[in-house]
Amino acid sequence: DAPTVSSAVTSSASEDDASYSLDLLTNASDADSSDTLSVTNLVLDSGDASGVTVSGNALSIDPNAYNALAAGESEVITYSYDVEDGNGGSVAQTATITITGSNDAPTVSSAVTSTASEDDAAYSLNLLTNASDPDSSDTLNVNNLTLVSGDASGITVSGNSLSIDPNAYNALAAGESEVISYSYDVEDGNGGSVAQTATITITGSNDAPTISSAVTSTASEDDAAYSLDLLTNASDADSSDTLNVNNLTLVSG
Repeated sequence: DAPTVSSAVTSSASEDDASYSLDLLTNASDADSSDTLSVTNLVLDSGDASGVTVSGNALSIDPNAYNALAAGESEVITYSYDVEDGNGGSVAQTATITITGSNDAPTVSSAVTSTASEDDAAYSLNLLTNASDPDSSDTLNVNNLTLVSGDASGITVSGNSLSIDPNAYNALAAGESEVISYSYDVEDGNGGSVAQTATITITGSNDAPTISSAVTSTASEDDAAYSLDLLTNASDADSSDTLNVNNLTLVSG
């Protein structure tokens, strides 16, 4: 007598479930009690079988291989095969495995950091750098952005990025720096989030003094003695610099 099957073989699991084995001879029987059934002609009909391996008359299934599935998504893997009794009898059968997704929180590999000189051009810093999500269909966003420390006068928030103008820190002298730190959450829009930080370091460089105009003074011969500050009209972008007069030479008079 040929083998018979009472129904197709089906199995459902969540992407977070442990690995398990699915017997492809489930629902198969043979009236001849001495016959030994086996699976032959196993063919993958549809679906991603990257998490499935064949082991004799069974399938070894690793649901974690489908971690890229988001909540509400699923992967359906279908096989067709024959159940044979070793004596010429056989029956066609199918097996369907459905793996359902669940939301996985985003992860960050390291903090976001950036270093620039005060003389560098303005640039954008992506706050989602170093962030990823196992769920391939999720879209990450920045939320709860908070300035933790530092002078953010040269920084503006633009969506999931910071626009940074190093020239705003021109008052930094050589050897000085401004460290600006932010904290925030990276969210996937489905309830998953992870804490993250971003640190921007702007290093100073020496800026030469400038003068707005020549120093001039007029007095009458009858006026009292007075002092003329030779640093009048002189300034320096580096706020910690102290200006001095050097190489004073009488040109005329």
